Amino acid sequence: MGNWEEVLESLRRQGWGYGYARCLDAESGDQVYLVNISRGRERLTTVRSTLDEAVETLSHLVAAKAQQSPEVP
Repeated sequence: MGNWEEVLESLRRQGWGYGYARCLDAESGDQVYLVNISRGRERLTTVRSTLDEAVETLSHLVAAKAQQSPEVP
């Protein structure tokens, strides 16, 4: 299992659904990855040059969001 798979599994256990796609950037012709995660009405999306980078970016955003507004038990 790759690092990005472990990160997505960790997010899934936190209630996040996810999807990802390998795409072709129309301007540069480079391959990019679009990753989307969602939980309820929350949605986060990023496009990066590697799947690892895209997933890590979203993971950091989730962690930062959790620090800003901790869940009330």
